[in-house]
Amino acid sequence: MTLKSRSVLTAALLAPAVAAAATKTVGSGEVHTATDADVAAFDSYAVQAGGLLRLDLSSAPTVRISGAGEVRKVSAGTWTYGGSSTAQADFAGRFVLAAGIVQFDDDTPVAALGGASSVPVVTNGATLVMNTKSLAYARTLHLSGAGARDAGGNDLGALRVLKANGNSNTGLKAFSLDGDATVHMAVDYIFLGGSGASRLNGHRLLKTGKGIIYFYSGSLKGDDGTFELAEGTSGALTRVHLRDNYDFGGPADGPLVLNDYTCFALQTRG
Repeated sequence: MTLKSRSVLTAALLAPAVAAAATKTVGSGEVHTATDADVAAFDSYAVQAGGLLRLDLSSAPTVRISGAGEVRKVSAGTWTYGGSSTAQADFAGRFVLAAGIVQFDDDTPVAALGGASSVPVVTNGATLVMNTKSLAYARTLHLSGAGARDAGGNDLGALRVLKANGNSNTGLKAFSLDGDATVHMAVDYIFLGGSGASRLNGHRLLKTGKGIIYFYSGSLKGDDGTFELAEGTSGALTRVHLRDNYDFGGPADGPLVLNDYTCFALQTRG
């Protein structure tokens, strides 16, 4: 039988216990700011209705988030999503991009910003970049503002599309304007619609870039708003394509504004 020395036994008794992973609950009326150090201390966050979890993180969160409260990105940097992470799949509240950039690369899961009942929101000063041609993002995206700015001080748009979507099964379900907003289309094209209508809600949508926004099967409602096409060139028109039924419901002086080198296409059977 081998006996341990007194010093070894003492060290073993005094060694700190390894803390079990814990869930941080953010209750109604509570505001909690999660930093990189904070997310290392918890394995999940439960954000109750009326609670606010502010994410001041240097990269996209991989920690599990659930609940029906509000999650808000407040860091100025870029979060890049890709791969098969579904850490936010159980979140059913508002996921607000309030600063910086969130980029969806290829293979980004549809639950990157929450589950099927979540409400993704892009506010002024933030940008959602679609750098994927395979994602079918079945959410209504709430947009306002001109987006984050690049190093040269140029507005990126609240929504910025860098890769073309191949067909009507990919792209966005719809968007809804919470204020005047800019969408930049760097490439052809992104589909919207098929299971819901995009709404201007009385606001101004400025579409920049040469790519096409394809509103599929009557998926645009103007609601007395204004749709402006801008920033085309003689070699690369900026375009929008409406298929089948649509309803601008715009003011008497016309809801559609076409600037130089812009093109508006209507494909309808009605």
